[in-house]
Amino acid sequence: MDVKSCFDYSLSMDQVFGPNKRIQVAMIRGLFDSWKMPVYYAFDTSMSVDVLFKIINEIERRGITVVAVVSDMAPSNVGLRNSLGVTKDSPYFWNPYDTSKKIYMFHDVPHLIKLLRNHLLDRGYYLPDGSTITKKDFQNLMEKDSKSSHKIKEIHLECQSSQRQRVCLATQLLSHTTASALKYIFPNKTSQSDFIDTVDSWFDTFNSRRRFDSSIYSSGFGTNFQEQNEVLQKMKKNMESIRGIGKQSILPFQYGILLSISSLENLFHDLATTYG
Repeated sequence: MDVKSCFDYSLSMDQVFGPNKRIQVAMIRGLFDSWKMPVYYAFDTSMSVDVLFKIINEIERRGITVVAVVSDMAPSNVGLRNSLGVTKDSPYFWNPYDTSKKIYMFHDVPHLIKLLRNHLLDRGYYLPDGSTITKKDFQNLMEKDSKSSHKIKEIHLECQSSQRQRVCLATQLLSHTTASALKYIFPNKTSQSDFIDTVDSWFDTFNSRRRFDSSIYSSGFGTNFQEQNEVLQKMKKNMESIRGIGKQSILPFQYGILLSISSLENLFHDLATTYG
């Protein structure tokens, strides 16, 4: 992440830090319990395979089992993924502490949905049935009935620079509310509405914070396995099929989503087998 480029003095350490532009932070968090803590930081350096393995080894030596690694899709992290030999068809690398165990790799879902939104607004997509979804669809919805699409404001469509870092602007635009309004106001936009609805449910499935939630998708994965798995398969089909307008192949974020879906499916199977 970016940091303020200035000098800073630590009284307790009697040490001057900086100036630095970026900080690399590694945190661990519980999968079955709600806790997290930082375990590593370094300034102006990318994560490498050697450093990652050292972190994993130190965590494992303390009795904590590492089963997954999560990062955003910054170029350095994509490079790390490639160096580890991780692909959407083989979404794991072997645990350096115990080479009989797999560690699955995920890309951060808030970052993925922001990238999906950015490309939608900037370029638009061809959907699997050949229709398109573009910024114009949302502009038409705002103009037709602002009451039904009350969550959509100009900032959702015109956000730039740091505004695009706000996850809520992406999730509100690509929400069930928006999908329902689009289908109601424009009955011929079923494909577009279904696409938005699938994105919304996929995000909820990947962003669950508790085992049980009022939403079947926001509950922990596996709690409502049939519905959650159905959404994953729909999202997988979408990411394999959609194309950015003017593009012939899938975009990097689409690959990141496909990789993460594959990781979730395989990690769930491994944990269910190990822990029941």
